[in-house]
Amino acid sequence: ELRARLAALGAEGVRASTFHSAALALLRRFQGDPGRILATKALLLRRIGNGLPRPYRFRPAGDLATEVEWAKNRRLTPETYLAALGDHEPPLPPDLSVRVFREYERKKAEAALKKSRNLLEIRVRARTAQLRAANQELNSEINRRKGLEGQILEISDREQERLGQELHDGLCQQLTAIGFLARATALRLGDHRVVQRDELEKIAQLINSSVMDARNIARDLHREEIDAAQFLSALQELVERKIWQTSCRLDLETKINIEDDNVASQLYRILREAIINANKHARASQIVLEVRRSKTDLVFSVTDNGVGFNTKTKTSPGLGFHIMKYRAGSIGARLEFESLKKGGARVAIYLPMTVIK
Repeated sequence: ELRARLAALGAEGVRASTFHSAALALLRRFQGDPGRILATKALLLRRIGNGLPRPYRFRPAGDLATEVEWAKNRRLTPETYLAALGDHEPPLPPDLSVRVFREYERKKAEAALKKSRNLLEIRVRARTAQLRAANQELNSEINRRKGLEGQILEISDREQERLGQELHDGLCQQLTAIGFLARATALRLGDHRVVQRDELEKIAQLINSSVMDARNIARDLHREEIDAAQFLSALQELVERKIWQTSCRLDLETKINIEDDNVASQLYRILREAIINANKHARASQIVLEVRRSKTDLVFSVTDNGVGFNTKTKTSPGLGFHIMKYRAGSIGARLEFESLKKGGARVAIYLPMTVIK
């Protein structure tokens, strides 16, 4: 191939091996990194040539490289090399040329194998690092969920304690009062004394109040299952409950087209918890449940004009907030808590449009 190219350039008198050696010499001269030269074919063949018998030991590496290229261009192997020589004259005796060719192929295969091993080792290290990171993330998630389970159990215990106290301080006290008033009325009737109308109305008021308290407690105990079809009506009913100490209203600025029942159920629970917290802790005069649409999200927010969140303390948020964030994450939503500059607080849920169906 080199001879043909030299002839095309008008340099028929130049030996291909000489040209090859000269090219290698120029390459060594201008190459900045000697380590890269060691990886070239000519230097590999020079190493092989140094192991030949003495008369042929220092054969120019260019001649050996030319011969290897001649064999490779004809797709020969060390086994088929001798049979394909014909009139071709190798730079070495045929048996030594086969030896050089075979050694070259062996070292080339070893180099390729070494490269493959190095590449495999790099990939194994990278994969191991990925698996280690994934394992750490999994352990963190397991620990987080274990902690969350503990928090849920603690919340359950606290709710049971709160419920017992409400029953004792509220409903039980009212029933006791009703019992005393009814007994006093019965005694008066037994003595043929006049019973005042105000006393009977007082008993009726206490009974009605007790019924309402019982309904509220039953509603707190009942786990409401809200599906997508009931979601809007459930929100309207939520803000209209008479149990709220603070006035609450619904501002619907966009259509709600949620189709996933689980998404609707989790959203309802988050918004109900936010309204409950605002009623208990905000000391506000108004609570607004707003539904609007941004470019990428359906936004639900509960805003009050109360005291806002206490950002000065270093204590972590309450357990209820952790549950709300967990619920939001389970449906692919983002939950944010914010104290407003003009006073009050805002809890917002950003639900991507991609998960509403």
